[in-house]
Amino acid sequence: MLDNKRRPLPWDGALSSLVAFQSRTALAPVVSVPIWNNPVDIVGELQIYFGYRLNEGLIVSSQDEVIEITLIE
Repeated sequence: MLDNKRRPLPWDGALSSLVAFQSRTALAPVVSVPIWNNPVDIVGELQIYFGYRLNEGLIVSSQDEVIEITLIE
């Protein structure tokens, strides 16, 4: 997970432990979400999900659709 300063943080998989990556007051039909534009100095696997939390607390996420990336040396 990325925090609002775009720093990677470990995530335990629980939706309730997510922190906000980006805050918006209103959703547009299309929202650009730049997630990373820095050198990557890690090796491993990434799973990227997208979601949002509504003001009343409902979380909408892409748990069935994931972007999987394997980083190698």
